[in-house]
Amino acid sequence: MTEEKLPPQSKESECAALGAAIQSSRALAEVAAVVTADDFYSPRNRAVFEALCDMDAAGESISPISVSEELLRRGQLERVGGAAYLMDLIGFVPVGWDAADMAEIVAQKAFLRRSIELSTRIGRMAYAAADETELDELFESMRDMIDEAESGKKKGVEVAEPAELVKEALASYRSPASPSTPMGLLDLDRLTGGMKPGQLIVVAARPGVGKSVLSLNAAMNVAEQGLTSVFFSLEMSKQEITDRCLANLGSVDLGPIEARTLNDLDLQRLDRAGERFEEYSMRIIDDATIGGAGIRAASRDLSRASGGLGLVVVDYLQLTHATDSRISREQQVSGFSRGLKLLAKELQVPVIAVSQLNRGPEQRQDKKPTLADLRESGAIEQDADKVLLLHHDESSEVKAASELEVIVAKNRQGRTGSVSLAWSPQYARVANLSRQVEPMRGVA
Repeated sequence: MTEEKLPPQSKESECAALGAAIQSSRALAEVAAVVTADDFYSPRNRAVFEALCDMDAAGESISPISVSEELLRRGQLERVGGAAYLMDLIGFVPVGWDAADMAEIVAQKAFLRRSIELSTRIGRMAYAAADETELDELFESMRDMIDEAESGKKKGVEVAEPAELVKEALASYRSPASPSTPMGLLDLDRLTGGMKPGQLIVVAARPGVGKSVLSLNAAMNVAEQGLTSVFFSLEMSKQEITDRCLANLGSVDLGPIEARTLNDLDLQRLDRAGERFEEYSMRIIDDATIGGAGIRAASRDLSRASGGLGLVVVDYLQLTHATDSRISREQQVSGFSRGLKLLAKELQVPVIAVSQLNRGPEQRQDKKPTLADLRESGAIEQDADKVLLLHHDESSEVKAASELEVIVAKNRQGRTGSVSLAWSPQYARVANLSRQVEPMRGVA
């Protein structure tokens, strides 16, 4: 009969780390900076460590007696082996070892256990994967495991003291401002401060009010600067996006382009536009079934290949595919929103998430949108660093070159307000309209 192999663990290191922590608050701090309670393989060691951390957080003195009393209060003293077990833990502390070294071993063993669990889960997913959509989740899980393996181990909590923070802050005041990427729309960039690395920027509007056009124009402007932009289109095909880009650059009406009824002058303009667009560092992905995992994986790959990204656009948030139909739509959108914010921080790239608005603006007299009009708004509003709400006055008689109002409803690192842009839907273009920035009333 084959003997069952136990998962990676180190009883001695767990007990020694706890024994040191019971004797010294400094040792407890060193251990807590490296491991969490879940890193302990032994359930009773996990219970002791949780008690130690809670007592320390409450400012209580720690000793074998006080820990015994705390475990007794929790009804766990007998389960861990009584007061005698706490004294045994102290006896495990080796002479000449420090608590951090022992905690490192505990963390390493926990990492190996998690790796085994993750590889087992990936194996089950591989057996169950029935289509390419589920493969996205598989690839993402594999990538997570590789990224975690590359990090080597759990890192301790970074603690900064005022003197260190002040030194860094004063140095930063004498340095150039953090780089930001302009959207290419002067008044809007002036108001928002441009797009900064790590920011999630939500562009939201009702259908047909230019949210995709504005986002596509931003991607084109970034690509024209030589930075790589990625446009994930979950609604339009690559051909439709290309049509809009060439219509924009060539000033050719989209109607004849889509109907393929172009005259010779139009074709000449499109040839010249095509030559320009070929030089743009822009990538287009039009997979309607891609999920949040697929978007993150593709962005990482493109970032590695191009040496960093200038902008990621997802058009649009509510169309992002979910693999688990049991999760509510609000939970799905919340997960996608949070995932895009984490992607922005991980790759240090601005991410534009295009979003639908609910019918709230249509029910108001002025028709102007507010943050509350975001569909599944809770998580989107919370995760976003900037929220741009688009408004078009439907009563305008000029449709070919009408005004588009951009309401900056949220801006974590700058002002809020509104600007007017020139919107030419027939050219899929949003351009500058020389107007002064209008501040929003009553918004901090």
